[in-house]
Amino acid sequence: MISVELSHAVEVFLTNDTKNVQVKCTASQSVAITYPKLEGTYDPNNEEDEASKTVAVYETWLAKIDPKDELVVTPEEGID
Repeated sequence: MISVELSHAVEVFLTNDTKNVQVKCTASQSVAITYPKLEGTYDPNNEEDEASKTVAVYETWLAKIDPKDELVVTPEEGID
């Protein structure tokens, strides 16, 4: 497991060997994870078709009580 705590602008780069690692983010902003795409999902002969993918870790969460009186927490992709 990789732990990112109280950090800003962190980039985590994974390889095929480390792709299954868990990344735990606590009180951090602007965390991005870059990992290799699966073979066959990109064209290695096309220089515009990247062999890796970068995804940002959610920073904003919405918490509410649902009709069943349970707390539901969902990620928000952007701040409106």
